[in-house]
Amino acid sequence: MGFLSSKTLIKAHAVFLFTLAVYLTKSPEVITESDVVFMLGEFLHLDSRPSPNFSRPQSPFAMCGILLVADALIDLILVTKIPHINEILAMAEAARSEAPGASKPDAWGIAQSAGPTAFDELSGLENLKNRVVFTYGFMEMMFWFWIFITLREERQEVAVRFAERERDS
Repeated sequence: MGFLSSKTLIKAHAVFLFTLAVYLTKSPEVITESDVVFMLGEFLHLDSRPSPNFSRPQSPFAMCGILLVADALIDLILVTKIPHINEILAMAEAARSEAPGASKPDAWGIAQSAGPTAFDELSGLENLKNRVVFTYGFMEMMFWFWIFITLREERQEVAVRFAERERDS
């Protein structure tokens, strides 16, 4: 098992989102002018145009802060369900390995999403296409990959315990 459990990582992610939301609503210049955002933007030659005026109450970053709070709340709700999800996935994996004709989830396919809409041009979200959004996406991707790896290790441990329990009985 890893150094941190998946529950701890998801709780830390929720705290990170709450902190980011507070900064985006109260003082977004702390985020937009941070060293991490600047370095990633310079390294990838991302758009360095000035950020939108934050004195307006309709700042797109304030709306993003509200959405991040909702995302953090969803994380905290889901973290209570992880032990049950791991048990279910371990039992499904054990059943799938014993049944040779079981279908794989890859064969089910994924629905195509709709194309871009005119909503982006009307809502002011085009101002968010800059270094801040890329940095947030990059950090989210790294964090969720770490959580994915930890969850996979925990699921394998549960599957081994389940298989040993089935073998003993």
